Amino acid sequence: FNALWTGIGLSVVVLAAECWARSKGEFYGPQWKYWVHPKAGFLYVPGSEVRHTNMLDGWTISHVNRWGFLDRPPPPPTTREPSCRVAVVGDSFVAAKRVSVSDKLHVRLEEMARERLPGLRVAASAFGHPGTGQVNQLGWYDPFVSRISPHVVVLVFVYNDFANNYHVLQGVSLGADPDRLPFTTARRNADSTFSLRRPVWGTKDLEANPWEGVAPEHHPTSPWLAAARSWAVSTSRFARLLDAKVQRLARATTANENRTKIVQDARYRHWFADWNYPSRRFPVPGSGFRGPDLPKAAQEALERTGFALDQWKSIAQRDNFSLAILASHTMGTRGKVLFDRLEDLTSPRNIPVIDQSAYIRRQGARRADARFEHDPHWNAAGHQWAAEAVLEWLEQNPDACASRASDQDRARAGPEGS
Repeated sequence: FNALWTGIGLSVVVLAAECWARSKGEFYGPQWKYWVHPKAGFLYVPGSEVRHTNMLDGWTISHVNRWGFLDRPPPPPTTREPSCRVAVVGDSFVAAKRVSVSDKLHVRLEEMARERLPGLRVAASAFGHPGTGQVNQLGWYDPFVSRISPHVVVLVFVYNDFANNYHVLQGVSLGADPDRLPFTTARRNADSTFSLRRPVWGTKDLEANPWEGVAPEHHPTSPWLAAARSWAVSTSRFARLLDAKVQRLARATTANENRTKIVQDARYRHWFADWNYPSRRFPVPGSGFRGPDLPKAAQEALERTGFALDQWKSIAQRDNFSLAILASHTMGTRGKVLFDRLEDLTSPRNIPVIDQSAYIRRQGARRADARFEHDPHWNAAGHQWAAEAVLEWLEQNPDACASRASDQDRARAGPEGS
């Protein structure tokens, strides 16, 4: 009798769990494919789908354009229209897996400019990929960004970009070998100068999510258990949810193990000797830049960020476009440590900084209103305020779109795509 009631109770629990899982969505956890472009590095597979959910803030399915970015199809080659082409370059904030294309910064900028700057004819494109900093993004310019012959390039700067500009801290963040990262990186030369290094992983399809560590899928060793798992996953959405969580936990565990190995590796451990991270076996890269005293690795990251800005400035002068930085709400505003560290680098280089936090405050809102409840990335309102801040800057700097890449520059860039 007790066994009967126990069975009934378990059946009710399983049925309730299945109904809950079916109410939540068709997929559980991130689903996408990567490949490594020989010059640009890690990108999404062109023409593929990117599915994203954290099971809390919604489910989104985005389409990858033929250049490997989450944006509309690239514009056709033209040197006449429109009169102000804007390239928005950044990391996951620009990729924006959790919002629709119509809500993204560059699309809202384009639409609002039609009303407020009708004579300018603004067209904007987005070049964004998670986990990248301004050093990594330099690898996108020649094969992709230059194809639109931009008048203005806006670099979106977020709180972890300092760390991502230093390959050792980026390796810790990704749980990957710092010397074998699939991005353009900056390497220090014997004379203490920096030079750029191409991605070193080669070109191949990658199914695993590298930001959580690359780990083999978990499969039961017993053939009977393997068959049971296969049946459950193919039959039950709740089983698929549990299986996805197991896979994600396995990848996260592998990534944490890799991070610990990196900070203990003889090649890198001297960088972390003065980085205080007592609660973890490895540092959180974004955390080392907020205190008054910078750890050695953070100082190195700031130098490499300055090098990246020098490179972007040089390209802007060479190709005759205006360069600006949008400091996201994650950077705070003037008088805050992260924002001031950024301005210490941009001011001597005469690179204007657009302060999103200050703009949000002027709208009577809070920085927290620009993000998802369970995630620091921009929600639709964050993208809207970012677009409004950039548009305000364009209105205040009418000469920003006056520069134009020439027909000769476009011809020199070669055929579209790569």
